[in-house]
Amino acid sequence: SRSPRRRRAVFEKARKFTKTFSRSFTLNCQSQQATWDSQGDNQMRFFGKKKDDDGTRESDPPSHPADDESARLKREPEVNRAAVLPDEGHIVCTNAAKFLSTIAGTTRGLFEQVCSIDESLRLWNIFREEVPPRSAAFTGAINVHAAASLLVYHLRDIGEPLCTTALRPHIIDATLLAEPRRSRTLHTLLSRLPALNKRLLQAICCGIEGMPDGGLLIVVAHEHARFYGDGLPARKVALAQLFGPLVVRPLPSEGEPG
Repeated sequence: SRSPRRRRAVFEKARKFTKTFSRSFTLNCQSQQATWDSQGDNQMRFFGKKKDDDGTRESDPPSHPADDESARLKREPEVNRAAVLPDEGHIVCTNAAKFLSTIAGTTRGLFEQVCSIDESLRLWNIFREEVPPRSAAFTGAINVHAAASLLVYHLRDIGEPLCTTALRPHIIDATLLAEPRRSRTLHTLLSRLPALNKRLLQAICCGIEGMPDGGLLIVVAHEHARFYGDGLPARKVALAQLFGPLVVRPLPSEGEPG
C-alpha cells in the first residue's frame, strides 16, 4: 500500500491536472461540434504523426517472441460490433484505460497514432474479461495504440454520449459560469451520470482503484510534456481538444435538417 505522503502527492497531482484539464475541456466544448459522421474511419487524425517515412510507426512496442500469454491474447475472437451494448463498451473501455495507464508513462505517443476499427476491435474480448498485465504491451500481445484507438472509437461511436444527452445542455451551460461556481456545478452534474458512465470518465480523467498514478490522461499528459518540452499545460490543452468533443458531443442527428 502507498504511504500517506505518496497518496497526498498523487491526489495533489490529480487535483491540479483535473483543474487545468477541466478549464481546457469546457472551453473546447463551447467552441467545437463533433462531425464524426461526415468523416471516414481512415480520415481520423488525433494530434500526432501517422507514420515515419519508412512506413513504420515510431512508437510501436518492441517485438518479442510470443509466450503463452501472447498466444492466448492474440487468439481472442473478433467482436460483432453491431451486437455491442453501451454498458459492455463502458466496462471494456474502463479496463482498457486502466491497462493503458500502466504503460502510458513509458510509451511514446499514446493517442498520436490511429489504428483501424478492425484492429482495435480485436482487443474487445480481452478487455471485456480482464485488465491484462502490463507485460502484455512489451511481449507484443497487445498493440497499445490499438487499445488507445479502441477507447476513442467507443466514445465517438456510442449511441448515447458518455455525458448523456440529458446532461449535455446543462454541462455546456455550466461552462459559462465563473469559478468556483463552475467547478461545483460540473461536479454536481457529473455525479448524476449512470454508474458505468461515471466510472469510465473517472478512469480517463482522474483515476479509480488500481490506478496509482491517477487517470489515464494525467499519465499521458506527463509523457507528452517530457517528449515535446512545451510544458504540461500545452499537453493538457491538446488532450482536452481530443476528449472534450468525444465525451460531451451531440447526437449524429443534431444539426441535420428535418
